[in-house]
Amino acid sequence: MKSSILFLLVAICFFGAPPLLAAKDLPKIAVWDLSAGDVKVAYAQDLTFILVSEISKLGKYEVYSQENVRTLAGWTAERMRLGCTDTKCLTALGQMDIAKLISGRVGRIGNTYLISLHLFDTQKVRAENSISEECKSEDELIPLVRQTARKLLGVEVAPSRVEEKTPEKVTTAAALPELGRTFEFKISVDTMPNHPRNMGLEIFIEQLTRKSGGRLVPKLYHSAQLYKDAHVTKALKMGTVEMAVPGNWILEGFDTNMSLTMLPMFFGQPGRVTEELVDGKFGEAVSKSLEKKVGAKALGRWYELGFDQCFTRARKITKVEDFKGLKMRHSGGSIPEERFKALGASPIFIAWPDVPMALFQGVVDGLATTCKSAESGKLYEAGIKYGAFTRNFCGFYIPMMSLKFWDSLPPDLQNTILDVWKEHVPKQREIARREQKEAKEIMESKGVEIYEPSDEELAKWRKHIMPIQDKLVKDLKHDPELVKLAIKALGM
Repeated sequence: MKSSILFLLVAICFFGAPPLLAAKDLPKIAVWDLSAGDVKVAYAQDLTFILVSEISKLGKYEVYSQENVRTLAGWTAERMRLGCTDTKCLTALGQMDIAKLISGRVGRIGNTYLISLHLFDTQKVRAENSISEECKSEDELIPLVRQTARKLLGVEVAPSRVEEKTPEKVTTAAALPELGRTFEFKISVDTMPNHPRNMGLEIFIEQLTRKSGGRLVPKLYHSAQLYKDAHVTKALKMGTVEMAVPGNWILEGFDTNMSLTMLPMFFGQPGRVTEELVDGKFGEAVSKSLEKKVGAKALGRWYELGFDQCFTRARKITKVEDFKGLKMRHSGGSIPEERFKALGASPIFIAWPDVPMALFQGVVDGLATTCKSAESGKLYEAGIKYGAFTRNFCGFYIPMMSLKFWDSLPPDLQNTILDVWKEHVPKQREIARREQKEAKEIMESKGVEIYEPSDEELAKWRKHIMPIQDKLVKDLKHDPELVKLAIKALGM
């Protein structure tokens, strides 16, 4: 969008929505992505973010994005594009305890811009209200979508938000933090509450609130209620969310060095080796590189997701040769693709929601994912019979804070955040490892046979795929000095 639109987006979204904990007993409402009619798709996407944020701020609903509904229902991307205004879809939402649905469109006729929103009652399976508003410029779209959302839900429309504090008051509050000035901030993730990342953040929030004496007031928004991970880094740069912890595989699009830990030299490495590496000079250097590329503050040690492993339907993998000819699903990116090719398999990218059907229909023979993901997705019901704990790479989540918010904090609170983050990370990693261990036990109880190669065996497999590394480093434009640092730390 134009710079004026971006400025408004920052100003409007900077204010926090109600605490998620207070939303537990509120009715659920789903917000479908706004469609774009004769306007840029990016405009519709950004206005959808504003719409979700505005409804969250009302404190009357627990808000779910379209992506969140897709995750909960297990629907395919194709199914989601069909919309959700028919009786069958509304009934399905009602069965998910989602009381209402908002859908809409952003369009333009000549020089007039239009925003149309529709409210559906999923219990009565009918349209409840429709509102259409217009404006004459792109700069008016953001306040217009806020106004239209409030009208749709029967909320009094207030004048556009302005900064209520005078410069003198702001200066005084900033200069005298001991008077009790508080700093609220939003943390956005797209995973569910029972995910290891979310559980770690709950610990962080509790400790941070206590150690700051209530001066820091973090609010966690899960399940993409604010942003999908694919979009949250952009939101950090714009200042529309204060904190996020996206996966390193997501951040590769902003800094290619974030995929360094996925290179062949990390294949099969023991967990302790990888952990020491990312907690040392290598991890610090990669985080500094990310700070420069994203324009955000990296808070320190990384959260852990777990190791990417291999699972198959009909062929047990106990040696490199067993990969030959297998059609293996990967989660995207050139490194996983080239890794499977080097192992002798045929790599296929398939979106996660479509994986069970692809396995059931034999489109793929297996896949690479974490044990927890395989278990939670019940892939044993889709035909998975074998697992090979190859430790393709370990997935990490990188903690980042918007510079706009970070720079607004007094030094003592900045130090408190850094200290609390450093202290609680081991607890999050314990949770992640426990979840992976329990998932393995569940998979085995469902009849999945899991083979765990020794470190020596995996070292031989790693040697088999190492020839592809130099080309990957060159093609992905990894920092040569960071590559050397990793090689040295790994003792290779």
